[in-house]
Amino acid sequence: MFIGIDVGGTNIQCALCDESGRIFQRTKHTTPFQGTSDEIIAEILQSVRTLLDKEHEAKPQGIGLAVPGLVEYEFNRIAASPNMTISGVDLAAPLVEAFGCPTVLVNDCDAATQGEQWMGAARDADSAVGLFVGTGLGGGILLDKKLLRSDKFSLAEVGHICMQMDGPLCGCGNKGCLEAICSRTAIERDLRAAMADGEPTVLRDLLDPEEPRIRSGVLREALEANDPLVQKVLGGAAEALGHACITFRHLFDPDVFVFGGGVMEACGDFLFPIIEERIAGDPFMKNRTLPRVVLSALGDDAGVLGAAVVAIEEAGHDPFAPGKREKKHAIPSIELQDDGALVGDKTFKESFYVREDGQAKRVRKKSDVELVDSIQLLTRKRLKRICRGGPWLLEIGASTENATLSPEAESFLARRSIQWEIRKPEEAIAAHAEAGGRKTLLVIMEQSKN
Repeated sequence: MFIGIDVGGTNIQCALCDESGRIFQRTKHTTPFQGTSDEIIAEILQSVRTLLDKEHEAKPQGIGLAVPGLVEYEFNRIAASPNMTISGVDLAAPLVEAFGCPTVLVNDCDAATQGEQWMGAARDADSAVGLFVGTGLGGGILLDKKLLRSDKFSLAEVGHICMQMDGPLCGCGNKGCLEAICSRTAIERDLRAAMADGEPTVLRDLLDPEEPRIRSGVLREALEANDPLVQKVLGGAAEALGHACITFRHLFDPDVFVFGGGVMEACGDFLFPIIEERIAGDPFMKNRTLPRVVLSALGDDAGVLGAAVVAIEEAGHDPFAPGKREKKHAIPSIELQDDGALVGDKTFKESFYVREDGQAKRVRKKSDVELVDSIQLLTRKRLKRICRGGPWLLEIGASTENATLSPEAESFLARRSIQWEIRKPEEAIAAHAEAGGRKTLLVIMEQSKN
């Protein structure tokens, strides 16, 4: 077993996984807001202890630690982390001492890009550019299926390319960096400045006075309310991201751009069309095939899985070995009965799904619109729960003839490179059992009809 840790400005996430990418346990702890390095280390240690407490048989063979900033790979330390108080701090030693296994550092966005290459949206790409828009903005670059990095330093600090010579000050000390224009921190800065100038916005009603930050979920709520200020600020961020992608395309001609991070997860429906339009409008590359623009299929798991990759490789194993990623994972037995379904040791009398990690869950009716067997009401919110963990395949069992997905559902799955099939329930269950790699099953039970 290996542990992947992703230290972000908002959360510290940990996952326990094996060499086939199967995640057995996860934890998420809040990163101390403006915390000292000692406070951050203490929270990382507590996160790992919580993870191991959940899996008593686990003995980690190695730990991969994804951190924001410039990583000195030759010394396994952080040279600079503009947005956190961990520059020059030895984060590996406390983990080695506490858990007795090798710990290797990796840049967080290098890790997320590699996670998407291993198990996510870039798994079939020879070249890719990852862009992760959260508290800051970082990225990673894959060329010929290898991360662009040197033996000494992490490279591809895409958030710190200069977009405006006299632009806003970035945390790195330069002006006009992409991060200083497009990150959630930059978006919040511009929104608060506009609010201070008296511009009307629903944000005043949506913001929690106890929360010091404008979180991505609030931005999405404001977009859903057609708030003109949030549309203007996020539209400007999307324009800048699109123009940055033109630059990356001229340099690397990637097969795919993979976007991730909280801002893209929450606001991607608004941002993606603007980004795609800018890329498509580039006259210099008009005769070349357009790269795909997709959302991270792994979501929160991208960073932890990418961190696990470096730990696996440090231990002398090859996580990309043929057949390893396509391994069939154990799933619960499923038996359809007259009055429901027996899934492992659970009985379901209404619609259910078996997630990528093998956990069976009831489709919760009251947390979303009612789910009917036409599956036209599969919403983004519901699909996000069902597809947690980034399946490559979603098998849907529905008894209705000619059942189809809604355009919203098709867009959700296509954006994350998730293939899908609709079959009769018995056929979907059999196909799910036979499929290798990451997979999810959704079965619409007739009892769930209105």
